[in-house]
Amino acid sequence: MIIDIMGKKYDYKAYKDDMYMYLMKLRLMNNKSFRRVFKIDLTNKFINSMRKIVDPNHLFENNTIWSMSGATGSGKSLCVMSLIKVIEPDRFNYKHFCFFDEEILTLAKKIDRDSFIVRDEGTNKAIFGIGSNRQSANLQLVAEASRKRGLSLCFIEPEEKPSDIVKWYMETVDMDINNRITRIALKEPRNMEYIGAVYVPVLPDNDRDWVNYNKVKDKFIKDINEGNLSGAKVDVRSLAKEIFTEIDTSIYKSKKERKAYVLTKYPHFTNSEIDLILTYLEIYLREGSIDKEIPGDPGYQVVNNEKKYNKEMEEIDKEYSRDAKDLYLKNG
Repeated sequence: MIIDIMGKKYDYKAYKDDMYMYLMKLRLMNNKSFRRVFKIDLTNKFINSMRKIVDPNHLFENNTIWSMSGATGSGKSLCVMSLIKVIEPDRFNYKHFCFFDEEILTLAKKIDRDSFIVRDEGTNKAIFGIGSNRQSANLQLVAEASRKRGLSLCFIEPEEKPSDIVKWYMETVDMDINNRITRIALKEPRNMEYIGAVYVPVLPDNDRDWVNYNKVKDKFIKDINEGNLSGAKVDVRSLAKEIFTEIDTSIYKSKKERKAYVLTKYPHFTNSEIDLILTYLEIYLREGSIDKEIPGDPGYQVVNNEKKYNKEMEEIDKEYSRDAKDLYLKNG
């Protein structure tokens, strides 16, 4: 099949084996619209449409939200990075990737307008279509905040999960190994029908951003395995300060009530993370300020504050787990 990617033509030949042919036949039988993936090439139309969305000179707030799904190991992350670098080659890089939804808003403050943020598939949770109403509401807030900043989003998932915020569903289908091109199926959200394919020339394995991304992801997975903050790059002090400014202590009077509040706000955090947030929060509440220097903060002098430091540690030993204490000592 001859395809055209921004003026350059390729003879696309997907790698096929017996299982591939069997699975494709099943999919064609189960969904007639899937035939369009093999007949309609939307590559240039899609790329040009996305370029207009991230064009810094557009005169209105605009963004897009993708959901990229596919089997683990099918090259979703590489495909997304490659596609976005075709759309905006000068601005997008590996630093636009994160692994938890909470990190999106943090990244949004650092990244220039009219670009993409990619939340890669989480190791210990899925987002779309599951979880509480609060999680859905949080995603809506993330989407709205990103739109106001002119930032587009891509959520990478192992399985397609419907969500009200997604504008384009994509999934990896197959790959031409010789040309290093991946075919992704494109589905629009209104009737959830396949409308065609987008062909993505994937980056070489030694691409600088791809190499750096893999280093970051390897560290993320290592942190997950070691139980280190669930692998999330979350500043728990900032979270505790945020809760301090928003919580009504006339309602949440006891530590149990405050813990319930934190658990509701961050339902996927581990017990150690929750304990660590509560440790900081109780200190801030006791001091009546978030400006107090505490262990783990930059500039805290253990030698000059030995008595105060020991007192804090005694309180943590009494009230919180050993894991929380260790995280408290290492944090920062």
